[in-house]
Amino acid sequence: MSTKNEIQPSKRLRPFSLTPRDERVIRLIADFGMATVKQLTLLEFGDGNRSRAQTRLFRCRQAGYLDVLPGRSPNEPAVYVVSRRGLRQLDLANGLAGGVRRISRPRLHHDLAVGDCRVQVVRATREPGVALLRWVSESDLRPITLAHGILPDAFFQLARRAEGASPKSSYFLEVEVSEKGESALRQKLTNLGAYYYGGRFEQDFGTKALRVLFVVKPEPGASAERLVRRMTNLATQVGVTFVRIAPLNTFLSIPPAELFLRPVWNQPGVDGFVALFPGGEQHGQAKQAAA
Repeated sequence: MSTKNEIQPSKRLRPFSLTPRDERVIRLIADFGMATVKQLTLLEFGDGNRSRAQTRLFRCRQAGYLDVLPGRSPNEPAVYVVSRRGLRQLDLANGLAGGVRRISRPRLHHDLAVGDCRVQVVRATREPGVALLRWVSESDLRPITLAHGILPDAFFQLARRAEGASPKSSYFLEVEVSEKGESALRQKLTNLGAYYYGGRFEQDFGTKALRVLFVVKPEPGASAERLVRRMTNLATQVGVTFVRIAPLNTFLSIPPAELFLRPVWNQPGVDGFVALFPGGEQHGQAKQAAA
């Protein structure tokens, strides 16, 4: 099997009128760069409407608005991208579609995991009391942060509408789907520390509030807990205390209403788990007591 994936345009086009939801879905795929049926179902159709989502995506592809990446095995989800026609029709700009692109399988695996995390955040910010102010993808972060030796997978900012709560919180997202060596991790953490403690983050993003969320997936057969402990200990040694580390599967399994309140994160220098929002630890204890 080839290790590359090429966007394959649909050859047979059938007349089809886009519904407002179809347009939203196509714009969503363009914004994400690529998306799976599961991701789109969760965001636009509802958890129990996968077959409806598949039908609409299939018809959009038949009409030439969407393409899929070939080379996926039967047990892998289809990956949709916006076609050239779709970009023209909706006046969209997207760096992935609009022609054949090559995407390595490791990169595709990583980008889909970033998309899964974004879906989690978006769904959580649809709950009462919290709003997503902005999401900045890696491509838009590149000209801002790369010169400082860092390139997060995303930056997002939240507003929490709760009494006594800070009005805004900001996060870099780092999705690790392959285990890096200690020297590479140490350098990444060191660069993050220099960028934040040196004041450049505040200059670039207009806020002092920052947490760097590492969501990690171990190699097959390895322990997620061991990997989290390893990264937490290394961050403690480097002196970068604004990072939070959790297994990817744990992050993706949290119900949206609990995403920022559930204490699942390891923090350097802190025993036990912490939540992203202040007071989340008490919330977790109350949930356990109720259970």
